[in-house]
Amino acid sequence: MSFLLSSLATAFRPSLWTTAPVRNLSKYKLKTHKGASKRWFPTGDSREFKRMKVNHAHLNQGVSTSRLQRLTQMAEPTGKAMRRTLHRLLPYASSK
Repeated sequence: MSFLLSSLATAFRPSLWTTAPVRNLSKYKLKTHKGASKRWFPTGDSREFKRMKVNHAHLNQGVSTSRLQRLTQMAEPTGKAMRRTLHRLLPYASSK
């Protein structure tokens, strides 16, 4: 009988009634998109991003010099939606 009473007492203990603790989301780290981090880098104010233009690595014999000069320039994100996407992909981007 005492076993039954002790098991009932532990079953109805108020500490078991509490719900699961609410997670503090500030403790969790956000993941950086590695493909975006290898292509894009933040500018000085770390709100804007830049990247090198593509198609300038090899097989450029038949390409005009003016085209190659344009490919050496930096590219910027097109539009506000692209900037917002980059901020989500690179949450810890800061100028280094």
